[in-house]
Amino acid sequence: MTAIAHAISAALLHFVWQGPLVAFLLWVTLANLRSGSARLRYFVSCAALAIMVALPEITAWLVYRAPGAAGSPAHRVAGIPDSLGPAIWPPAASPSSWMAGLEAWALPLWCAGVLIFAVRLFWSSRHVARLRRQGNPPEASLLETVVRLARRMSIDRPVRVLISSLSDSPSVAGWLRPAILLPAASLLNLSVEQLEAVLAHELAHIRRHDYLVNLLQTLAETLFFYQPALWWVSSCIRNERELCCDDLAVEICGDPVGYARALTKLERLRVVSPDLALSSTAGPLLRRIQ
Repeated sequence: MTAIAHAISAALLHFVWQGPLVAFLLWVTLANLRSGSARLRYFVSCAALAIMVALPEITAWLVYRAPGAAGSPAHRVAGIPDSLGPAIWPPAASPSSWMAGLEAWALPLWCAGVLIFAVRLFWSSRHVARLRRQGNPPEASLLETVVRLARRMSIDRPVRVLISSLSDSPSVAGWLRPAILLPAASLLNLSVEQLEAVLAHELAHIRRHDYLVNLLQTLAETLFFYQPALWWVSSCIRNERELCCDDLAVEICGDPVGYARALTKLERLRVVSPDLALSSTAGPLLRRIQ
């Protein structure tokens, strides 16, 4: 095993305990911030995820730069030459040889897992592209409503609006060229005021660049798929993100009760949303309504 492979394998294994430690600190922090603003909790959760992503890189660099890294036990398993690779496990393993065996298997298993989750990411990207491609232009009155709300929310870049027959809840797709996808059922079941509140929620995602953050989260989940603590932190970010956008939507429209009723109606229509699309019905619905 080369020094680089040893450093990566060691970083992957150390992240098994590093991830839960960061998640525990985040859990304690969020418990103390329960009565605070959603924006603060969102920032803290994003910071925790950034630390999680940085820790394996820092660990790999420290292991790689450590003196004698090339001659560490990871390069020899109970005196067995490197040519035998991870196929042989020492019969009576000492702690050092046990770790060496884990490191020998860590990198190939991690590569296989990343490949599988990369296929998941590619499929989700294709699905979002299909939603955008097959969307239909809306009526002029709806476009005027979106333009008016975008100005009130200080959104300068153009925002497309598409009526989608494939999406079952309003959502945002794209970062550089964002598009709001509206199912036809939403137009029929929501009042004018409720529709404006839902549109304000989606515009809040665009204003906050949430699609880009969500994409980075998905990449982190792909690279560190084996760490449940990272998935929990990522879910906290998504939940707090929806609360932040709810706050902005209510601030713009001024009717929290009507917005809560709109969320309830949308939930009845929802089935499944693609991972990369930011939907109005994401997150714990009861907590958002409360």
